[in-house]
Amino acid sequence: MTIPAGLGSSLRQIAYISLAIGGLLSTQSANLAFVQASGGGFDVAEFIRQAAVNDAATSLSYDLLFGSTAVVIWMETERRRLRLRHGLWPILLSMGVAFAFGVPLFLLLRERHLRAEELSIAASDGGASG
Repeated sequence: MTIPAGLGSSLRQIAYISLAIGGLLSTQSANLAFVQASGGGFDVAEFIRQAAVNDAATSLSYDLLFGSTAVVIWMETERRRLRLRHGLWPILLSMGVAFAFGVPLFLLLRERHLRAEELSIAASDGGASG
């Protein structure tokens, strides 16, 4: 069974916005708990220290560091390749708010852009796109 292009795009957009919201809420909830446990301030040095408090935390920290660096490079390349309007915002949000928020937001903008291009091409060809 083949999913029509429009439906597939819509489902991906729903998935991306859901992941962005989940990523934002979960990371900010953890950050708020950290701030409260730290006496009301966000101590960057303590945050980094706790990110390496044991082998599991260190592994996750390195995984995020190297994986997110590669993805941010791809996002910037893709933003330029597609001339993605507002594409810089998710990159900045990935680095400044939460990677788990910015990347799904970027994928949402990218999906919407690609779908609009598909529809534009279909309209100019006189055909219909599913």
